[in-house]
Amino acid sequence: MNQLVIENAALANFGPFDPNDAQSGDVLFLDSNLNMFATLDGIVTAPAPPAATVALDAHPLRAEQEIHRAIGPALAADSILVTDKGEVAAHDLRPGQRILTRDKGFQTVLWVARRDVTAAEMAAEPDLRPVKISAGALGPNLPSSDLLVPGCQRVMVEGPLTKLMFGVREVFVPVQHLVGYPGITHGELAETTYVHALCRAHEVIWADGVWTESFQPTSGALECLTPAQYTDITEVLPPAIAVQSARMTLKRHEADLLLA
Repeated sequence: MNQLVIENAALANFGPFDPNDAQSGDVLFLDSNLNMFATLDGIVTAPAPPAATVALDAHPLRAEQEIHRAIGPALAADSILVTDKGEVAAHDLRPGQRILTRDKGFQTVLWVARRDVTAAEMAAEPDLRPVKISAGALGPNLPSSDLLVPGCQRVMVEGPLTKLMFGVREVFVPVQHLVGYPGITHGELAETTYVHALCRAHEVIWADGVWTESFQPTSGALECLTPAQYTDITEVLPPAIAVQSARMTLKRHEADLLLA
């Protein structure tokens, strides 16, 4: 079988090939680990990556001041979510309410936490500054109104090109990778309240007309919580929890390639 290397990242394998018939042969596309993700006839769904397991024991922070340097997945307090009882602003969300998810319908919120970030904190730590996704920036009525989220928050992107390039139709893109695209900018340096919402699993949730993510309790996200918040979250989660992402997440160069 002949083999063609494409940018050291994917392989196109041709064979069996009849040199007297230019139309013969099969074309397979492989990733850098030689796993097939597509043929000319369609996409082979990529296997989900294994879930990481996080042990919930002592609070992972070494110093209280480290909390103020980052923020985990969250929504601005005035973001609108859909519950089984109607719409609700994130700042009014409470444990026990059921919010709309893409994969499992309405799912129960187990834990909610708030984080107030001042303009001074944002100036000192740019990662705390929100990203503003203007209404319609992601498509018609997507979002339905301006959406403010921290840069680490991920939004879902979908379509046939996504499937062709990555083997799955739906992927997450961190909004910090989208800054600079039309309608997506850094928000103002102004006091902002972020709200974390945890479900039993990492979920794709509906907020302000776009699919985004619930709080995912990875080790990095847990390090952004205050000790009190960490204590609260350990009371609703098992001692060790699998934190499988609800969708694969694109790196910056992958997002740029997709959106070019």
